[in-house]
Amino acid sequence: MATAAPAALADAPVYGYVGPVGLVSLTNVPADERVTAVRRKARYHSGVADLEIEQAFSRADQQHHVQPTCSVR
Repeated sequence: MATAAPAALADAPVYGYVGPVGLVSLTNVPADERVTAVRRKARYHSGVADLEIEQAFSRADQQHHVQPTCSVR
């Protein structure tokens, strides 16, 4: 069963760096000078607001009698 992080956590800043052997490390706490902020892309599509997409999913869920927890987002 898949779970989703709360929206507050999904919007939290993310920092990362690439180590000497190429391993990418990500964190929410920038602990040293190697760590830089990770730029995030739009959640869905850069030309459409996230809220607009969420509302479209909600309408489709209601129209097709699908539980919101069952639709892929």
